[in-house]
Amino acid sequence: MSISHRIDIFYSKRGFVHLQQGNIQQALTDLNQAIEINPNYTSAYYHRGLTHVQLGKKEAAIADFQKAADLSRQQGDMTLYQSSLDQIQQIQ
Repeated sequence: MSISHRIDIFYSKRGFVHLQQGNIQQALTDLNQAIEINPNYTSAYYHRGLTHVQLGKKEAAIADFQKAADLSRQQGDMTLYQSSLDQIQQIQ
């Protein structure tokens, strides 16, 4: 596992913790960083979608959930694929 891969996981996990604690802006910053490091990191898109929901940014949330769905389908993660589609449906 490369160092950059470990760093993207760190930012994504820390972003999710911030989200759970209600630190929405810090969550967004960390999740953006994770995606910048690894633009194929499905969980980071999914969690950033949840963050956008908290911020009331529906279009941004849908875009992130769609990206998470597309990537997870390509990567064979049907659980995250379905969860992403479910989130989109709840927003619409």
